[in-house]
Amino acid sequence: MQFSTIYNGFMKKFLIILIPVILITFVVSILLFSISGTELFSKLPFTNELYKESSLSITTSGGIATVLIDDNEIGQTPLDLSDLEPGPHKIQITRDSDTTGYYEPEIYFIELMPNTESIIDVEIGPAGVSAGYVLYYTESPRVKGSGLISISGFPGKADVYINDDITGQLPIYSSELETGEYQIRIKSDGFEDVVFPAIVREGLNLNISVKLLPIPTDLELLDVTQPAEPNDANPNNANTDGNSEDPSNPQDQEQNSDQNTDQNVDPEQSNIEDPQQ
Repeated sequence: MQFSTIYNGFMKKFLIILIPVILITFVVSILLFSISGTELFSKLPFTNELYKESSLSITTSGGIATVLIDDNEIGQTPLDLSDLEPGPHKIQITRDSDTTGYYEPEIYFIELMPNTESIIDVEIGPAGVSAGYVLYYTESPRVKGSGLISISGFPGKADVYINDDITGQLPIYSSELETGEYQIRIKSDGFEDVVFPAIVREGLNLNISVKLLPIPTDLELLDVTQPAEPNDANPNNANTDGNSEDPSNPQDQEQNSDQNTDQNVDPEQSNIEDPQQ
């Protein structure tokens, strides 16, 4: 009787401990199959803040630029920003100049994902001319050991090389690649190539926007000379025998003078006989 009472009390305590353990194990198992370990820990209390970091690197070739994020001035390039709030953001970059309005602002709308780095590397020129690339991540359907990559930009149908192997032409949408680091090259006839590294992550879509810079035209290679018009095109420069006369030539002036003298002889003088005859 006493043993039975002790046994029943033990089993009650055991079940009180065992049932929560089973439930926790069941819930954790479901979470492990549905989300990654990083995402799981990011959802747990006290660790949530550790996995909210989103970083953004902004560089501008050729000059310093002022950066605004969501219409708030952040600083001047180059910038390496961290602890940014995940989500959509508006990035405005304006190259500094002594002349107001000489450079037009470049505006980008990107998504910042937790525990990822986004990159903006551009060269801003006058009259709205710019070149470079923008890289950021968005969520995508999870495929174990692989991620997605999407590339768009200008000019259309530019060739896309991944690790020196041609992959296709712009635009490329949601192309699946194994996770890891790759070298991306975009090239097109008449434009300067853009080359940069990129990391494909599991469960994320790597979004890339590129803009190539036209190669400057060498004006020295252009033949801008015009053929001279022939003298015969001016009727005042042609005589009856087809030879042109130059009024500034002394010989032509003397010849014209002799011809004028002969034409001005008095007809009566032409009949005077030689007195010696």
